[in-house]
Amino acid sequence: MLFAFSNDLALCAELLGVNVLEAIEAANFDYPRNAIPVPGPVSGYCLSKDPYILEFAFTPIAKMRDFNSLWYYAIKSSEWLIDYIIQKVKGPSVLVAGLSYKDNIDDFRKSHGVEIARKLVEKGYKVAVTDPYLNKNDYARLPEDLRSHVTEYNDIKKCLREMHFDTIIICVRHKEYYNVDDIR
Repeated sequence: MLFAFSNDLALCAELLGVNVLEAIEAANFDYPRNAIPVPGPVSGYCLSKDPYILEFAFTPIAKMRDFNSLWYYAIKSSEWLIDYIIQKVKGPSVLVAGLSYKDNIDDFRKSHGVEIARKLVEKGYKVAVTDPYLNKNDYARLPEDLRSHVTEYNDIKKCLREMHFDTIIICVRHKEYYNVDDIR
């Protein structure tokens, strides 16, 4: 729910011309109870099912008060964010960097990065993907139906040296992506 809050904050900030990262940093400064996360999609194996299981259990309360649970709207907000990100893409060539469902892990199950790559391919974009954990184990492989439609890289530096991109989407902040501006 905290991620949905920060994502909705980011959408409002964008509309108002406010730098959301500065606002979040100020809100978090010397106030340990906040800990507002950096905005961006969230995903993973648990988030693909747990909010819906909880919502099913919440059904009697939702009927009584005539609206769903907070966690239901939080996951819906995150799911919608994927389409919003795709709307922001400029040009035909896109790099999707980070296929894990969270930073610095080797698990692509139910990942928003994979979902973004899939939707971009479906819309006809030329897509490359990079993740330092790509093909390191069974959980870090692209689905077969997507593999033949993207160019795969383990190393973001090599990827950026070999290809040009109109848009780069960094889906998770793997440590290898820090100082990405210094790569070229």
